[in-house]
Amino acid sequence: MTSLLRDLRQSVRVLLRRPGVPLLMILTLAVGIGANTAIFNMVNALVLRPLPFHDPAPLVALHETPRSRGSEWDPISAPNLRDWRRGLDVFAGLGAFGGTNYNLGLEGRPEWVEAARVESSLFPPIGVSPIVGRGFTADEDRPDGAPVVLLSHALWQRLFLGDRGVVGRTLRLDGEVHEIVGVMPERFGFHESAKLWTPLGLDPDGRARDDRFLNALARLAPGVDAAGAQAALEKIRAPLLLHFAELDERVNAGWPAYEKALQDAGKEYTAHVYAGANHGFHNDTTPRYDEAAAKLAWSPTVEFPARHLKAD
Repeated sequence: MTSLLRDLRQSVRVLLRRPGVPLLMILTLAVGIGANTAIFNMVNALVLRPLPFHDPAPLVALHETPRSRGSEWDPISAPNLRDWRRGLDVFAGLGAFGGTNYNLGLEGRPEWVEAARVESSLFPPIGVSPIVGRGFTADEDRPDGAPVVLLSHALWQRLFLGDRGVVGRTLRLDGEVHEIVGVMPERFGFHESAKLWTPLGLDPDGRARDDRFLNALARLAPGVDAAGAQAALEKIRAPLLLHFAELDERVNAGWPAYEKALQDAGKEYTAHVYAGANHGFHNDTTPRYDEAAAKLAWSPTVEFPARHLKAD
């Protein structure tokens, strides 16, 4: 929590210290999602120089806050970020990031440098592109992606004397060779005092929903305002786990229409059908109780909330 606020405050301070960057107007909105709340920090940035944001539409910083802790901010979990991407069309672009450090292996003098790991989708919404080379590709931004790096302007000048032929050369970070793919603009100071950026390589399916370690920035889609973004978030709900008894004709008759409605809404769900079972097969106080089916249903019932709905 403290680290998140420090990161955000420092990022804004770095931007504001840059000559020519006008004041940022910040508005905060809270939207309920399950046990947590998504927080929008609306950053309406008319940054004319030195960061030429190409679209004056609002930038938003996304966070979470547990309902039990009121207005405190937490980082975002990877599964929640994935769900926001799937369920929303209110963002023109969305990208996550997190701070890190690297041991930069230089000849005879290793150096500890501040850095950030970012998604390949992060910089386009901000409207900033490398002045030399390119940004990260989607293939590089995978858990098994190629090790690549973007340099800050200052690091480029210090290590390579501003050589525009730096693309394709390598740096050793924490002992691993990374190919240099680009150089960011001179006054680009995103995320504290980062000297370089590497791909985040996020795997949402490999992270628990209560493992919150990400920050994220997004740009609202054209025609979408704060109220529209809030309304869209309010429609997101937890995934569904559904159990059906094969012999329950009354309930099963409505399943095709129900499934189509779920699919049309883009709803995440998992459905199980238990062969030879009747309605209420899990209730051991009725003649319809089916011990084998009830035991079979127990494992996914226990695993589902552990995977999707972990509480704070």
